[in-house]
Amino acid sequence: MVLVPDTQQLFEAFAACMRAVHGKLLVSGIPRITRPRKRKNADNHSGFTVIDPGGNWIRIFPLPGTGGTSAPAVGMLSRALENAVVLGDSKGDKK
Repeated sequence: MVLVPDTQQLFEAFAACMRAVHGKLLVSGIPRITRPRKRKNADNHSGFTVIDPGGNWIRIFPLPGTGGTSAPAVGMLSRALENAVVLGDSKGDKK
């Protein structure tokens, strides 16, 4: 995981380079990039992931204290749902 002050600025830089090299934003296959979105498994901070040509996942999130708060999971069902979100993120699932 990489922590940066401004995830949107970094995403735009990665996206511009990817478009320059590949002619479009690659959102499937390897390499690829996910669009920024709030991640439930990261205290609702907006982040994105870059999957490099070697298949390595590089998760980009804002530095701590730069926004995004969520209440901790209460109960078995809430924890199970949070774990499902983490699993989906780790597999690259959009749902």
